[in-house]
Amino acid sequence: MNQEKLDGGGYKGGTKRRPRDEWVVQAGTHAALITMDEAETILKRLETRPNKRATRATYLLTGLLFTPEGNP
Repeated sequence: MNQEKLDGGGYKGGTKRRPRDEWVVQAGTHAALITMDEAETILKRLETRPNKRATRATYLLTGLLFTPEGNP
């Protein structure tokens, strides 16, 4: 699923993830943890989300943790 890393940094083809048409998928090799529909939903979200991972928050869990009163 991931591209080959280059010695100088970065990835072959310019992106970390390979195009889906290059994936080799073998169904039925083990018991599934999620359904194919769930997997497709996850993959669609990964493909459509912005590549920006940086956060402007000062603290790592900002926006995830709240007090019992609902305050961040």
